[in-house]
Amino acid sequence: MSIKVALSELASALEGLGDACFFLTTNAEQSPHPANVPVRFDDGVLVVSAGRRSTTNAAERSVVTLLWPAKTPGAMSLLVDGVARVDPSEDGRVIIEPTSAIWHRQPG
Repeated sequence: MSIKVALSELASALEGLGDACFFLTTNAEQSPHPANVPVRFDDGVLVVSAGRRSTTNAAERSVVTLLWPAKTPGAMSLLVDGVARVDPSEDGRVIIEPTSAIWHRQPG
């Protein structure tokens, strides 16, 4: 089951989810690369501090996903898709402009 989150409501959706999430990028072979990263919401964008592989992937393939997994069984996970831009002024800093977001619950 999925419930769309309006981007105007993203800040409130993020409340209580914590300051870390999974940052999903893809490599040159289109294989997924997940990394647990610190994240913050800042003036409509999400800012993560990522490692070398994630940063390289995001620079070369800018479509990314952020995932806040459900904290308890039956709870919902939040997925945010976006377009990444690597900040050249700060090593490992990636700025993500959200394009869509959903709450998702595993069926069953």
